[in-house]
Amino acid sequence: MSPLGGGGKRKGKSKKWKEILKFPHISQCEELRRSTDEDYYNLCEKQPIGRLLFRQFCESQTDWMV
Repeated sequence: MSPLGGGGKRKGKSKKWKEILKFPHISQCEELRRSTDEDYYNLCEKQPIGRLLFRQFCESQTDWMV
């Protein structure tokens, strides 16, 4: 094992994956944040995971049951 890096065959691949999985700069995310709708329908009904989590939350609140 070399003190200058090592890693053998996986060295190049891990660098590639690190670059692929890196988050974009915040300046690139601002436009996306402004363009998304943050209302009840979009977050709790339209998006499948939001709908599922919202329903699970409502079912867990027994004092809110009708």
